[in-house]
Amino acid sequence: MAVVNTNIGSSLAQAALMKNERSLSTAMEQLSTGKRINAAGDDASGLAISARMTSQIRGLETSIRNANDAISMVDTAEGALDEITEMLQRIRELAVQSGTGTTSADDRTYLDAEFNALRSEIERVATNTEWNGRAILAGAAGGGICLNSGQVCAALSRLIVPRAMQDVAVAAAKAAVEAAKVGGAFEEGVTMGPVSSKAQLDTVTNYIQQGIDEGATLVTGGTTPPEGRNTGYFVQPTVFSDVRNDMVIAQEEIFGPVLAVIPYDTEQEAIDIANDSIFGLAGAVWSGDPDRAKRVAKRIRTGQVSVNGGGFNVNAPFGGYKQSGNGRELGPHALAEFVEIKSMQM
Repeated sequence: MAVVNTNIGSSLAQAALMKNERSLSTAMEQLSTGKRINAAGDDASGLAISARMTSQIRGLETSIRNANDAISMVDTAEGALDEITEMLQRIRELAVQSGTGTTSADDRTYLDAEFNALRSEIERVATNTEWNGRAILAGAAGGGICLNSGQVCAALSRLIVPRAMQDVAVAAAKAAVEAAKVGGAFEEGVTMGPVSSKAQLDTVTNYIQQGIDEGATLVTGGTTPPEGRNTGYFVQPTVFSDVRNDMVIAQEEIFGPVLAVIPYDTEQEAIDIANDSIFGLAGAVWSGDPDRAKRVAKRIRTGQVSVNGGGFNVNAPFGGYKQSGNGRELGPHALAEFVEIKSMQM
């Protein structure tokens, strides 16, 4: 008779001991990490939810860091712009003071010297204000014309300024465009690349030459390539002052980094100049008086108007007046382009 000896009690005890050890190990891991779920075996569905939430939390933390960086950059820009605003206010005071009949020629010489010093300081602040190695005011007062080498349908290529402030605006625009670094897409620090083709290069340089021939003052830039850029389709960012609105550079869409500064004497004249164009896609109005800015913006015949630097709104309809096209993109108005209307006469 065969006899099989077993120890069921011992086997059960060992199994229970091993189970307790695993539970103890899991508890110790939870205590040491502070997490209830450390592996899929702890809670598979819970781990999946936790992983998704962890990803979201890390994304939010990165967004917060990015937002803080942006706030720091804006604070830096705001400090620089506050300085420029104070200097502009002082320039206005000098202009008013110089215009009185009691000011002697010697006094005007001193006032002019202070004006020139303030203008140079505005140019220095606009050029040298940086955050993390980036010139953050390079898009102000004309630098925006360098975006995509000026090849933007909504590029603001005319800068219409009070005649008394033209020198200040020109100095700021000059500093802004000269802060642009022209070069290839893979070069360090480049902010403006070439135009799209040889034909476009010829077109832009021809417009610049026409501006010179028509008598506009060439402030910076010109028809020659940027320094060290004798190959490729590179254009110098160019600023003209003393531009009349009947000049070609003020009336044509150049699609290049060319800015025309046009002076005006009255608000109505500024509006007339802005609207004296066969195009009407985009415009912008800047004023220390928000109500005045909105009043003028309503009278500008363009499809969209930025007021005091208002950003592009992707939910708003985008399109132009006059020869800048028909219909609208974006927003609910864009849906009308895909709808056919039927009328039934009964």
